[in-house]
Formats: sequence, C-alpha cells, structure tokens
Amino acid sequence: MTEGNASEQLSKMANCEYDLMGGMFYREEFKDLYNYPSYIMGSNYSLLIYHQEDTDIKGYDYNTLNGKRIGVLKRAVQKIERLQEFLTFNNISCELVYYEDTTEYGNCLESGKVDLMLRADVYMQEEAAAKKTAMEGVAEKQKAEEQSAGQEAANQQRQVEAANQEQIQAEIARQVADCAAMGVEDMMNQLFGEDMGIISAAMETLAMEEDEDDEEEEPELTLALEQELYRVLEEKLAWLDTLPEPESVPYAKNDPRWSRFGKSICRGWRFVQHFKSRYRPEFLLGWDIGRAAMLARWGRYLGWITEGEAVGILWELSQKAVQELHSWREFARSYIFGGLMWKLICGDGAASYLGYLADAATDLLTGSAEEDEGQWRKCP
Repeated sequence: MTEGNASEQLSKMANCEYDLMGGMFYREEFKDLYNYPSYIMGSNYSLLIYHQEDTDIKGYDYNTLNGKRIGVLKRAVQKIERLQEFLTFNNISCELVYYEDTTEYGNCLESGKVDLMLRADVYMQEEAAAKKTAMEGVAEKQKAEEQSAGQEAANQQRQVEAANQEQIQAEIARQVADCAAMGVEDMMNQLFGEDMGIISAAMETLAMEEDEDDEEEEPELTLALEQELYRVLEEKLAWLDTLPEPESVPYAKNDPRWSRFGKSICRGWRFVQHFKSRYRPEFLLGWDIGRAAMLARWGRYLGWITEGEAVGILWELSQKAVQELHSWREFARSYIFGGLMWKLICGDGAASYLGYLADAATDLLTGSAEEDEGQWRKCP
C-alpha cells in the first residue's frame, strides 16, 4: 500500500506498478485505460463542513443553511447530485461554487470564499492525521529548543549562584567572628536594642501564666459536676431575669435609631416588614436547602467532609425538598426570594443578582438541551 497525490498514483497505475487503486471518481476519459468496478467496492460519507467560529450555522437546524455558499469539486459529479437532492428535499436554497483545481478547492473554506465545503470523511481523516503529524513535529522542535534554552539559562544561573555563595560564606564567617568576640549581654543588646526590656517583661509574664495554669487545672467532667453545672445555669438564668431593662416600644420604619444596627440590617428588616403579611418564614425553605447543598459541595471540595458524607447530606436535603416543596417553580420562587433578602443584607449587586437568578430558573425550566439547559424539565 502506497500513498501520493492523484496524478502520481494514476501515472504509476498506467505503468502497471499497482494492481488496485481506491478512492477514485469515475472519469469518462479514463474508461479505456482503467477497469472501473461494476459493483460498489467501498463507501464513505459526504459531509458539509464549516468553521466552528461561524455561529450562524447550526448542525441541527437546516434552515440556517439557506443563502449560504457551498464549495464543491466540479468532477465529483455523483456527490454533487446527492447534495442537490438533499437540498431540494429539505427545501434549502444554497449557491454551489464549483472548483476544478484541487488546491483552490482545498483552500476555499479557509480563504473565506465559501461558507461550507462538501468533503468526504475519508479525506478529512487523512488531512487530520497529516495535520496532527505536522503539529507534533513542530511541538517536538519547539520542545527541543526550549530545553536547550533552559539548559543554557540554568548553566548561567548556577554560575551566578556560585559567585553569590562565595560572597555569602565570606559574610557569614565575618559575622560569626564578630559575635564570638561579644559577651551574651552585648549580643542580646545588639539583636534587640531598646526592645530588650519589653522582651524580658514578656518572658516573665509568660512564666507567671504558666504557673497559674498549672495551679488552676480544669476539673474532670464527672456526673456530679454536670449536675452542679445545671444548678449554676439555673442561677445565671434567674439572675439575668432580675436585670433592669427599658420597656418595649415599637419602632417606625424611618426611626433614626435603626442606624445603630447598621445599614445592612436595616435593609433586611425593611424586607421582612414588607413581605411578612404575605409569606411565612417557611417560604425561605428552598433558599435554605439550596444554600445548604452548596455548602456541602464546598466542604467536599475543600476536603472538610468525605464524598460519602456530602452525598448523605445532599440526599437528606433532597428529601426535605420533596416533602415541603411541590414543584421546581416553587423551589425557584423560594430561592429568588431568599436570594434577594441575602443580597440586601450583604449590600452588593442585589439588582443584578435578582435578574441572574430569574434568568437561571427560566433556562432550567424552559431552556434547550443544545444550550446545556432545561435540566429541571428533564428531571421533574
């Protein structure tokens, strides 16, 4: 089996160097030179290819082909006939651009002269393999050049490091000799200067605290101690009830005293006052479940919990959602409601976040699979 262009192959076939030749179109001028088979000896697919950057053409929507220019090789008569039948059957109107020169035809799509190109899958596979081989060759060459340059740079770096190391060693030897000539007190003053007194006081304080810790060791939690802690708790609770406190008063929305609690809390309070007569606190359940699920995923990602623990948490959350919520719409409404309250308290991007959540819910419920959307519709 040998490879080459069509002209070379035909010439060698005429000189009886080959016994069989494949992938050839029937041509009337060659019928006396070559024996064409009476039956099909193989098959390939005809493809319409286009640039990935061309977003006007959709492989799943034939209507996007209307008005496009398709490059074809003029002598590929049967392929062109099948293409025309396909276009007519699907009521598609395209302009066919015919090429006689194979080189010009091969470059018609890259040159931008056509929108699509009629090709056979077997030739595309060969071209892809050749392109891959060429790219691998370029990559290998680039890698070798980078390694050579890296080695040279490493050699230069080692030379610089060696020179620096000699200077560092000399400086260390000088400082060691200077320190050896000092006493301990002079050395500490040299290191810490005026801070030496502070350091001494801090060391003494630490020593005193260690002594106190040794003396006040926490007692073991026995059953008797637990009962005693219960009694102390009751005393503290009773004591808190005796503390004086002003009488309760209602606050208006515009009361200036709300500013003491910060703007974010005020926004949250106003949100609750606005909606409290229409929605119960349980309406936030969808938001709470969604946030809890996200925290579980984050925890797994950070390695704080195992995958099994995360799956268990998500399962419990899903069951809670099934019990309390009755549709994806209800979940989405709850999540959007809680999301806006959260953003108002955080104080950033509330308007854009609300729009983002609404768009996301719409895509999940009504989006198309081709756009990687509609997951809620597929999973009732």
